[in-house]
Parts: sequence; C-alpha cells; structure tokens
Amino acid sequence: MRRVFREKTRGMRVARRRDMRTLLAVLSIASTSLACSSSDTGSSGDANTDTNTNPCEGLGCASLPGMLWLAVVDGSGAIVPYPTFSEKGVALSATCNSKADAGAGKCPQYVFANLSEGTHDIAVTAAGYDNQTITATIEGPSGCCGQGPIVNESVTLTPINGGDAATDASDASPD
Repeated sequence: MRRVFREKTRGMRVARRRDMRTLLAVLSIASTSLACSSSDTGSSGDANTDTNTNPCEGLGCASLPGMLWLAVVDGSGAIVPYPTFSEKGVALSATCNSKADAGAGKCPQYVFANLSEGTHDIAVTAAGYDNQTITATIEGPSGCCGQGPIVNESVTLTPINGGDAATDASDASPD
C-alpha cells in the first residue's frame, strides 16, 4: 500500500511539474504577445517618459515584410512564358511557386520574397508582349513578430501588334 501511494505521489509531482512548465510557456507567449501588440509610444507628457516609439525593440523575434505572389497571363488567361521583372530599372528576383513549371517557362505564379515594406512599381516584360507595370503595396506584420500578409496580384500582357506572342516568346527561351 505504501509503495502504491509513493508511486501515485511521484506521478502527481511529475504531472504538476509538467503543468507548471506548460503554464510558464503560455505566460511567456502571452507576455510577448502583449508587448508586441502594445501601441503605447510613451507620450504621456512626463519629461522622464521613455521616448522609444518601437514597442518591438529588444524582443528578439523576427519581423519580416509580406510577399508578392504574381501571375503573368495573356488576354485569354494563358500563362506568359519567361517574363522578367524590374523596379526602377533594377532586375528583381522571383521564384516559381509551382513544381509544375519544371523549367518550361510556364510558371503559374511568381513569388517575390525580398521586397521591402512600401509601395513597389514593378515592370513586367516578356518577348512578344507589350510591357506592363503593376503597383503592389507590401506590408509588415500586424504585430511585432512574424511576417506581413501575402499580396496576390495578376498582370495581363498584350501581344505586340496582335502577333502570336506564344511563338515569339518560345524563341526567347533562356536556354
């Protein structure tokens, strides 16, 4: 009987320790979350008030801007092959968001993961098509930590002089 009681007591202690660890983890996350969502800028009028306007400073968590996901199509909705992207004359890097592309130049959606927060005017060009510019606004996370929202956009390119842009574009393959 004594042995059963001892084992039961030890099991209860282990369970209490586990519960305490869980509680501490939850409290830690909650306090970080409260700090991240704080909008207090320290402007209460007191001369000794901290003037730091960044409530996220010192939290040690990553804060990243959102991403742009961009589909490039023609008037019929067909994927435009091998588009290029630039902003203010500087080439932009984008990756294909699909394994279906397999190097064929027919990516259904391009991902721009390295854009800074703010408004971007992105020039989209492709052989056999008129150039288009798309404007996208990239935002940061809603709190201190995490990543901003994904912006989904689509741009429709028009074939030059009504020609067969798909045939012209296949001639421009980067191979």
